[in-house]
Amino acid sequence: KNENENNMVNNLREIVSMNQILSDIFSIKDKSFWFLIKEDFTKFCISRFSVAIQQNKMIKTVLKNQKINCILGWNDSLQIEKTAMTIGKKMNIPTVVLQHGLVSHRDNADKMESHIRISGLLPLVSEYFAVWGKIMQNYAIKMGMKKENVAIVGSPRYDSFFNKKINPKKRKIILFATSGLGNNHVAGFTSNVLEEYEDSIKTVCNTIKKLEGNELVVKLHPYSTDF
Repeated sequence: KNENENNMVNNLREIVSMNQILSDIFSIKDKSFWFLIKEDFTKFCISRFSVAIQQNKMIKTVLKNQKINCILGWNDSLQIEKTAMTIGKKMNIPTVVLQHGLVSHRDNADKMESHIRISGLLPLVSEYFAVWGKIMQNYAIKMGMKKENVAIVGSPRYDSFFNKKINPKKRKIILFATSGLGNNHVAGFTSNVLEEYEDSIKTVCNTIKKLEGNELVVKLHPYSTDF
């Protein structure tokens, strides 16, 4: 480790030594569990911070030695992506986040802002945002982005569809796009949660099947492979 890394580790240890502050943070109903996780949490932070410093050095080296015209990513909330785009911006390299999902645009949208940004559905540090359509463009502007920095480009995932000849069907197609149970699901992956999830999908499918003249297409969420 060089001097900067050693200073980082020492500073981190000093922060962790502030028992009362962290004890208050890691508590539920005034009952602290900090003493249970202190040692593992400290080791985890030191390990991750050391990795982050190495990644920072590598990204700087790549951006300085290669001709990079633009940095494009699915999000800028994860560690490597955020680091690359932050360094890129400082080097005057255009940074773009490409929309990769949908959010609720109507119900309690303001309350969801922090979750939406952390999940990567809105840029944190990127200068530009490439969105699928008007709805997300308006939403991004509402959340504080400049209109000139939000471009409607559609979803590249479906570009190949426009090159295919599709035979129109007389039957109406109903697409059922399921939501997923992410690894951070608050209830965890208990058997009850999974059973309720499956039952809800079965209920929707059985209801749609009763509608005559319709074809049901079920699209599983990528998280479905987690269980």
